[in-house]
Amino acid sequence: AQLEAEFGGTRILLAEDEPTNRDVARWLLEDRGLVVDLAEDGMQAVDLAGQTSYALILMDMQMPNLNGVDATRAIRALP
Repeated sequence: AQLEAEFGGTRILLAEDEPTNRDVARWLLEDRGLVVDLAEDGMQAVDLAGQTSYALILMDMQMPNLNGVDATRAIRALP
């Protein structure tokens, strides 16, 4: 309840390539009032982070096209 009260409506990015994990995490986060955008790989996460300001990015470490560590580095280098 505290998470929803303090951060309800906050936009976050979830980068996860495994569909079941992505669906479960999204459901849990949205159930707490967060607005969740999804990225299925590291490249998509970098693209979305370049277009939208997120309060939080949850990043899977092992994803196709660009892993989580390299995607995080690319996101941190964005203006």
